[in-house]
Amino acid sequence: MIYTATRVYDHCAKICALSSYEIICYQLYELMYEPEDVRNNITVASYVMNRTFLSRSTIMKILAQLKAGGYIGMEKGILKTINRIPSRY
Repeated sequence: MIYTATRVYDHCAKICALSSYEIICYQLYELMYEPEDVRNNITVASYVMNRTFLSRSTIMKILAQLKAGGYIGMEKGILKTINRIPSRY
């Protein structure tokens, strides 16, 4: 129970008072830590939308910028790789 409470607190602390960009970057890393079968069955946009209160347009805009900059690799919306993502974009 302590483990679950710690994870919930950690998650809330990381998404409170952060910019949309920082929230999405955090969620990208969280998605990479998921098992491969989970990553291959959910799009990045869906994953982020299900876990945050960000709009789809904001998520897609930031993901497009990260992909164009070569910071992430996606195929058909599925996250494949994360390269070094800048702290600010």
